[in-house]
Amino acid sequence: MKKAIYPGSFDPPTLGHINLIERASKFCDILYVAIGNNSTKVKTLFTAEEKLELLTLSTKHLPNVEVCLFDGLLITLAQSLQTFYIIKGLRNYKDFEEEISQENLNKMLCPVETVYLFAEGKNSYIHSRLIKEIGMNGGDISPFVPKAILNQVLNRLKKLSE
Repeated sequence: MKKAIYPGSFDPPTLGHINLIERASKFCDILYVAIGNNSTKVKTLFTAEEKLELLTLSTKHLPNVEVCLFDGLLITLAQSLQTFYIIKGLRNYKDFEEEISQENLNKMLCPVETVYLFAEGKNSYIHSRLIKEIGMNGGDISPFVPKAILNQVLNRLKKLSE
């Protein structure tokens, strides 16, 4: 059985994330969407538990996708789930530069393969940070956020901008 992990902070989940999840789920039996507790991101829009709920709602149409939370090293999660494939999305060359360093470190610690999926053209500019900025300034975020969670994201952004 082929299993893979697609990690991220998903704050908030975007249509770019969902597109990658849909595409990655086609070539594995189980895809774990792993929400990491990123200690470098001090202030988040949603708690880890809220992001778990948002991603579960956004991926309920994909029967082989399981959403989970994790702390610590991604490779520790990979070992505990007995999977050695990590899916990473790339929007641009900058993303690749950051990810290649992480891939090399991961391989030094664990026999894991990283599979890169390039964002489709319409999703190549979507970034959670930009969605927050647009939403907090009254812009329309509906082209970037899954419909299933749009109201929750809008309500949170509205609350923050008050």
